[in-house]
Amino acid sequence: MRTHQRHWRVRALLFAGAALLTGCGGDSDSGTPPAPAVPVAAPTPVEPGGPVEAGPKRIATREDTLAWYKDARFGMFIHWGLYSPVGKGEWALSTLPEFNDGQQGGLDRYKANADRFAPSPDAIRRLVALARDTGMKYIVLVTRHHDGFSLWDTKADTYSAGFNATQRGAHVDVVREFAKECEQQGIRLVLYYSLLDWTHPDYPVASSPPQQPHLRVYENQQGNWDRYRTFMKTQLRELLTQYGEIAGIWFDGYWAQDDKSRWQLPDIYATIRQAQPATLIGNNHGIGLSKEAEDDDFTIGERGSAAGDASRAGETVDTSQTGSSPAGTWGYVEGGGIQPREWIFGQLIASASAGKNFVLNVGPRADGSWQDALSTEFGAVGAWLRRNAEAIYGTRVGVPGIDSTTRTGPDGKTDLYLFVRDASASRVSLPAALADVRSARTLVDGTPLGVRSDTASGTTEIDLSGATRAPREPLVLKLAATVHMPVNVSKGATTTATSSWTRDPGYGPEMATDGDPATRWASEASTATLTQVFAAPATIRLVQLAEYLDPTESDYRTGSYALEAQVNGQWQAVASGSGIGASHYVSLASPVTASALRIRVVSRDQRPPSLYTFLAFSTGN
Repeated sequence: MRTHQRHWRVRALLFAGAALLTGCGGDSDSGTPPAPAVPVAAPTPVEPGGPVEAGPKRIATREDTLAWYKDARFGMFIHWGLYSPVGKGEWALSTLPEFNDGQQGGLDRYKANADRFAPSPDAIRRLVALARDTGMKYIVLVTRHHDGFSLWDTKADTYSAGFNATQRGAHVDVVREFAKECEQQGIRLVLYYSLLDWTHPDYPVASSPPQQPHLRVYENQQGNWDRYRTFMKTQLRELLTQYGEIAGIWFDGYWAQDDKSRWQLPDIYATIRQAQPATLIGNNHGIGLSKEAEDDDFTIGERGSAAGDASRAGETVDTSQTGSSPAGTWGYVEGGGIQPREWIFGQLIASASAGKNFVLNVGPRADGSWQDALSTEFGAVGAWLRRNAEAIYGTRVGVPGIDSTTRTGPDGKTDLYLFVRDASASRVSLPAALADVRSARTLVDGTPLGVRSDTASGTTEIDLSGATRAPREPLVLKLAATVHMPVNVSKGATTTATSSWTRDPGYGPEMATDGDPATRWASEASTATLTQVFAAPATIRLVQLAEYLDPTESDYRTGSYALEAQVNGQWQAVASGSGIGASHYVSLASPVTASALRIRVVSRDQRPPSLYTFLAFSTGN
């Protein structure tokens, strides 16, 4: 993972929820975890060598696995390897001068940590149980990180056969033990695999861009692409034929080559499809670079939302560990902290609301143990999920831009779930253009709540005064409602601004209207106007706004805004407000048919405003 770099496109939270729906989460009770999803079978292993024993399972297709994946919603990432004994994060080999000193001796000092890496079957059992009890449905296990150390009994070539977890230290086939435990505990297994390898003698380091991290001792290594790709395919066949059913292959390191054709991914993907046709494939394109590649089964958003259509499978990944980098690290860091449950709830809810999964990383110590705080915070999340499971698992995207999910029952009726994370909120509001709410109640205890329509503001208000709130956990409401999916009329619009951040073209005005919640327009002036011109006149009923919050700042920058629509060649005022915040909807008093729409944003001080989202919608069906 690329934790050493901080990308300007990444939001601190995904869809932070409407300004009316914010807050916190969790407590620490325990109970029986939700029943595991029905496992999807893989083809019988085709190679000998002690495959993992598994009970009888039905023949599965990739569509079956994909259906399971879309319902899973929550997973665990595990970074555990040679970097764990070092305690400085998973990039220790590249970033620490004591190892990356341009000499073979530095690399040898790093490799000596193989004798301090101490995985055991019991530690693996506890890690899988932690995932299960936290409500996670699958584990993404790092089988080989960028340092090239493999966590299974690989015989792909002479180099890897001597540099793996079965030959050094505890002599444990970590992948095999995880496969056994996941099978027994009802957790699906996804295998992370690094395309990039800092230490393999065949990896062509010299073809990587100079700015990409590498080992100085090998920076001029020409390598051999043909042998290296053959090596990778051999390792993938091992993983997919000797360890039972594998739900997915999770590629990383793709970003390490400017010329992506060097990877020859179609050939590598074909190897996977042949070995296990039901296995899903995802490819981490890099921070802020999540894409919908044609051959990928799911998208990956590292430290940001997974891109693309909400109906498409995808996941957001982030780490629970704080430490040496402002964003936290994936591998264990000595003295590192753990993200609080409020942060975990926020990420999980935002991902589910966007129709995506959330995969939360843990970085165990060398012996597989973890910080006490992790048990406490994960325990609180698991307890909350057991009580509110129906609002997360098997749900689909909710009201756009609002912390919410939907579920359609066998009778064809749709329930809308709202997550209220603001413990002080006495009411919540929904734009009437997005949902017709008939009734509302709390999910856990079924307390009925008052519902009132406010025609003047075009909203529906739900009274929370009768709801029982638990400390530090989101309140979940279950609404009988008809959800409208509004039509985005900003798609294809031409966007301009009176001021943009000229020092980086990535902050252009089009970033606010591209529909991607991780990209943003930034101004250099304290007052600026953003204008979108539609391809054809459009009827606007609703405007969605979302504002950037700098992680070093305590408040949002916008002091006021004014919206104007161009009707028959004339600009007319349609709405105004005193602030924007993380997510804000503006319901127009009456629909307006316009050829263009503009917003004038005025800073509350001299900080230049910046918007993730400025989208216009017509009334949905």
